[in-house]
Amino acid sequence: MIVVLLVLSFGRVVGGEFSPVDDGVSIFDNPLMNRPDHAPYIFGPRGVALYWQHTELSLYIPIPYTIWTLLAKATWVQTPDEFGTRLDPHVFHAVSLLLHIANTLLVYCLLQKLLRIHHVQFCWPALAGALIYGQHPLQVETVAWVCGMKDLLYCGFSLIALLAYIRAVEPPTPDSTGGIRWRRRISYIGGIVAMVIGMLCKPTAMVVPMLAFIIDLLILRRRFIKVAWCVLPYLIAAIPLMIVAKIVQPGIDVPTPPLWQRPIVAGASLAFYYGKLVAPVRLSFDYGWRPIEMLQRPWFWWLAAIAAMVAIVLFLLRRRSPWLLAGALVSVAALLPVLGLIPFDFQFFSTVADHYMVLAMLGPSIAVAGLLNSQTAMPRLPAIILIAVGSLILGSLSFFQLSHWRTAEDVAEQMVAVTPDSALGHYNLAMIYQAHSDFEDAKIEYIQTETNPFYYLGATNLTILCARMGDPKRAIEAYYKLLLIANRFPPATRPDTPITPYTLAVEANHYHHTADVPLYMLETARMWFAKNFESWLGGPLVKYLPKPYAVPISPEAYRRQK
Repeated sequence: MIVVLLVLSFGRVVGGEFSPVDDGVSIFDNPLMNRPDHAPYIFGPRGVALYWQHTELSLYIPIPYTIWTLLAKATWVQTPDEFGTRLDPHVFHAVSLLLHIANTLLVYCLLQKLLRIHHVQFCWPALAGALIYGQHPLQVETVAWVCGMKDLLYCGFSLIALLAYIRAVEPPTPDSTGGIRWRRRISYIGGIVAMVIGMLCKPTAMVVPMLAFIIDLLILRRRFIKVAWCVLPYLIAAIPLMIVAKIVQPGIDVPTPPLWQRPIVAGASLAFYYGKLVAPVRLSFDYGWRPIEMLQRPWFWWLAAIAAMVAIVLFLLRRRSPWLLAGALVSVAALLPVLGLIPFDFQFFSTVADHYMVLAMLGPSIAVAGLLNSQTAMPRLPAIILIAVGSLILGSLSFFQLSHWRTAEDVAEQMVAVTPDSALGHYNLAMIYQAHSDFEDAKIEYIQTETNPFYYLGATNLTILCARMGDPKRAIEAYYKLLLIANRFPPATRPDTPITPYTLAVEANHYHHTADVPLYMLETARMWFAKNFESWLGGPLVKYLPKPYAVPISPEAYRRQK
């Protein structure tokens, strides 16, 4: 039943294209996968070994890159499409769908295991919890986004680790044999191995020890000290990859609020997720929840207060509904690395995202199974009707949400529709228009990326596009804005700008705008004189340049401005 319902709800994802967010740089525009001369290498220094030795996009995730390389090898064709892609996105989407089905079945097995420990023989509470997990629209982004395969992989191995842990620590049954001790040890060690593999898929699998602690303490109801000792080896095994994850993605260049305001960001983010859990509408890849800007809005603080009140209510109900409290804590623990307490790179665009809920959806599944378990006296027919209606509603919402993931343009348009100031959405729309030679619309979309004061890629592409279109005034203006954006970053993490007025002159000449070349060369001379002879000339040329560029800002001055 689970497999059939998920195929009906999510099956149309197989017909989708690659998405415009990260799928290009990771897969179909990756020169190691989308090779023009032959299929990608598997072995050798340019094969999958490269991803085990280096990081990609500030993440050390060698297992997903290994799988993507194998799929690229299997789907590579000699004749590219109109955009130069030689890979088949349908195969990638099919693998993501299979992984999501496998994860849902793992959730069902986990819930069945927990219910049987409490001597519950009914299967329909576990079925309802698994369908909540598998069919909820919050899972659409993870399944439809090809790069979301890394989230599906880490979630799957995390669930395997939790299953192995529960099997190792569950109370013995009356028919236990003498070999049960060795099976428990094998399961315990296997859980640690699965967790480490999950962290190689995505470092977020580091939350497995916390999830195991919550489930063991609140649902298995073992003593605190015994639970802590059982979870400690999992935590120790996760520490090395946790350190690696922090080194490769320090987050020091992300605009973040002071420490005392970060719990507000975390509380408001939790309230956002709970709202989308109850009313999964207007879902998008980018919600624009940049913490510095959101803290300026009073309603953002009220959201954090709502999350605090929900926490108080759950704590008061801890004895009457321990499964409800356990489910809530599991969700919070699974989201803990991405709530905003610790900076991470995606906060350039938003603190919240649907694909962060892929493992956190285990919490609502546990809560639903526990609540239905308390109603085991309910007749079977009403229970089946309740599950069928809920499954129909969630499946229909997920089915229609997938319509926003058919093409790259659909994804970008949905981002802009939900978040009008989404710099990421406008940037991807501009890239699509530029690929179709619609340069005027592309320029308009690039200009819209200025809503994010730290998004320098939009200004970079706008500068080059204006030079190619023969608009030197707009190109120079965009170039100065690019310099201002770069100077908003700390000096240690300031992005290198490969563009200069001279490169704009080269671009203009290449696209037959020869008359614009002297203007760019004049700007080159102005900048050279301002940088090298500012003190000698008394600074008369500084007025032609943005001050942060004419006078490089020092770390002390940056801290004062911040």
